[in-house]
Amino acid sequence: MNTPKKPEGKKFSDGQITLMNIIRGGIAGCIATASVIPLDVTKTWVQLQSESGVKSIKVTNAIKSIYATKGIRGFYAGLDSALTRQFGFAGIRIGLFFNVVDLVQKLSLIHISEPTRLLSISYAVFCLKKKKKKK
Repeated sequence: MNTPKKPEGKKFSDGQITLMNIIRGGIAGCIATASVIPLDVTKTWVQLQSESGVKSIKVTNAIKSIYATKGIRGFYAGLDSALTRQFGFAGIRIGLFFNVVDLVQKLSLIHISEPTRLLSISYAVFCLKKKKKKK
């Protein structure tokens, strides 16, 4: 996973790059949510039916029932709130990931290669926990 680089020819501050990464992460989270929400709605419908005492629930029956009662829009119930939540959560989580990786690499005395970037995040969390225990 490569850290997004500054676009050539334009001067962006670190804050602007962080904001762009947060927006990109939010958009990625929204795309993932929009593509998965029909499955989530179906899963929730099956769970609610099983809690109400219905036995032998099939996913195909759930899909047919949702479509019969609400049409195609029924599969996207709650999409607006899910997108709002995901834009914030995924944006911060994914957007700030690159900043944390860069910070860990700057503070490290050794070079962290591309294949071990995820391990560098684990290393940073370990060091922060170890530092808190000493206090």
